[in-house]
Formats: sequence, structure tokens, C-alpha cells
Amino acid sequence: MKDWIETTFEGDPLSAIKMILSSKSSGQIVLNVSQGTVAGDVIWRERVRTVTATHAPSENSLDSTPTP
Repeated sequence: MKDWIETTFEGDPLSAIKMILSSKSSGQIVLNVSQGTVAGDVIWRERVRTVTATHAPSENSLDSTPTP
């Protein structure tokens, strides 16, 4: 099970940050900063939500009973 989807943006870091913020998604932005400037790529992490058996919706007992 993978908890995160990572996307790496190469090139201009400011453009990558603007694009991430305009998507209005929730996640983490990873920046490596060296002497006040972004060094390297910008990494965007989005959490993947998976449904497990304990979180799956249960069948409604009222729906499974036959009507008279």
C-alpha cells in the first residue's frame, strides 16, 4: 500500500509552486533550499486514501430485508 503519490517538477521552481497552489489540492511541497534559493527540483506529495475492510461502507440491514 502506497500512502503518497509524488510528482517532481523540474525547471523553474516558482512556476511549479504557482501551479501546485492553483490546483487547490491538499498535500506537501518539498523544497531544498540552499543560501536562500531553491536548489534542485520541487516535489509535490499527495496522500492516497485507500478504503480498507474496516472503513468500507457496511450494508444497510433495512435494504436487505424483503418488503411484505
